[in-house]
Amino acid sequence: MSESDNMERHHAAVWAAIEMVAATMGISVSRLAILAEHDATAMNKSKRITRGGILRWPSTLLVARIIKVAGMSFGEFGAIVDQKVKDQA
Repeated sequence: MSESDNMERHHAAVWAAIEMVAATMGISVSRLAILAEHDATAMNKSKRITRGGILRWPSTLLVARIIKVAGMSFGEFGAIVDQKVKDQA
């Protein structure tokens, strides 16, 4: 697997983990963004990759706020990301 493919898998896994957190909380990703003190459109699928094909990653601040809002640890979030990576294999 190329480094580019690996990055794309991890990028997709991080966003899938965020979507899973929102679903587990019974809210939309837009609502999760608002609760995490970001714009409601901050996590739109259309904003995850630029028009030029460059991957846009969530900021560490956004991830930290999501973890706080969800009442989970970074390790728990990381485990979700790890599982999402494995699911793509």
